[in-house]
Amino acid sequence: MTAIPAEPVTVDMASLLGDPKTNPVPQTPLAKAVAQVPPDEAGAAPSASHFQFRSLLAADQRQLLEARADQLADSLLMDRNALLDFGQSALTKVNQTSSELLTAQRGIELPEADLIVNGILRQLEGFSAKFESGKMKGLGNKLKRAFRSGKATIKAMYRESKSIEQRLDMAAGQTREMELRLADNIARGQQLYRANDESLTGLVAVLAALEQVREVGAKRATEVEARLAAIPEGDPQRPAVFEEAQTLAEGIEALEQTLFDWRQQFFLAYALSPAVRNLIGVSFTMQRRLQVFRTMGLPGGKKSLVMWQQAALAKESAEVGQALSDGTARLIEGAFQAAGQAVAETAKAAQAPILPEQAIWTIRDSIKAQCDGLVEASRWGRTVRGQILTAMETSEKEIGAAVNEARTTIVKEILAGVQAPTPEAPAPDADILEALGVKK
Repeated sequence: MTAIPAEPVTVDMASLLGDPKTNPVPQTPLAKAVAQVPPDEAGAAPSASHFQFRSLLAADQRQLLEARADQLADSLLMDRNALLDFGQSALTKVNQTSSELLTAQRGIELPEADLIVNGILRQLEGFSAKFESGKMKGLGNKLKRAFRSGKATIKAMYRESKSIEQRLDMAAGQTREMELRLADNIARGQQLYRANDESLTGLVAVLAALEQVREVGAKRATEVEARLAAIPEGDPQRPAVFEEAQTLAEGIEALEQTLFDWRQQFFLAYALSPAVRNLIGVSFTMQRRLQVFRTMGLPGGKKSLVMWQQAALAKESAEVGQALSDGTARLIEGAFQAAGQAVAETAKAAQAPILPEQAIWTIRDSIKAQCDGLVEASRWGRTVRGQILTAMETSEKEIGAAVNEARTTIVKEILAGVQAPTPEAPAPDADILEALGVKK
């Protein structure tokens, strides 16, 4: 069980219950009474109508109508202008109300209605749509579309420049404007309903009076027919009675047409009442629905937006975390791979000898080659030195012998005083003198 508060809760029930004037218009007693009229009653001839509008009148009003029936019949059956003007006051207020409401609702566009009214005006003015300038009409439509498109583009740019929260507030503001417009629509609908209901009452009076006059006219027609039948052909009184019968017949025919027109007007007004009531009802329902959207839906949307943003941030953080995890894993993996390679290579390098085996074999081969070269060089050197020594010794001996022989010969010749033979070649001095240009 729910615990009862220790103190009473203070609430504003008046604000909660609202203004009863905004409630839908209840159905009037007249509308309930006329509800028995068949739907096709407006299309039936007045003489065939089985519904009597006089039955809707109060007793004193019906007695008043019966008392003045003859006087009213004299006026309506014999005076066409009186028949045209009769009952117009019943439409004055509803027509005035309709004009006022149309003025108040001028901002609500009805393209289909515009086309219909324009067609009516063209027919009244004697013009046809085929005489319109297609180029000008096309240009006008293009300008309208460009203007509307430009306005829509500017509004869209302005709207899209706002944050999501601001755009939700804009939606709430526009929804509130529509609520207010619907409230005005409800008020105007109630005004139209009341005016139409008053018009219905007036129409009942008009139709009841016309029914009474039709009954009087029928009685007078029977009486005139009997009088005319009683007057023989050629009687001087017959033309006057015939003229009276003809005038009465024309008046009754005009009355029947007028009654039919007023009956259709009543049907239209009668059908308008539930339609207006329905519009008031759905407008109120839609106003309440828009209020629900504005006070519950959009705030709920804001809360959902907060959650969505949080979810988006959480998802983004998850993506960042996953990226960090992947990056960290790749860093660690790469580090350990590099460390493994470095340790293996370093350990291997640490165990490497100063001289590898191939270097030792190379050194060996080099030393052997050096040794072989030294031996070969030594042998070659010894051989060459031996040859040169032999040559030097031989040459020394021969030189010494030649020197000794030459000295011995010179000495011998000098001592012997032997004249040296004259050579065939010119003496050196002569040659020198000749070279200097001295002739012998």
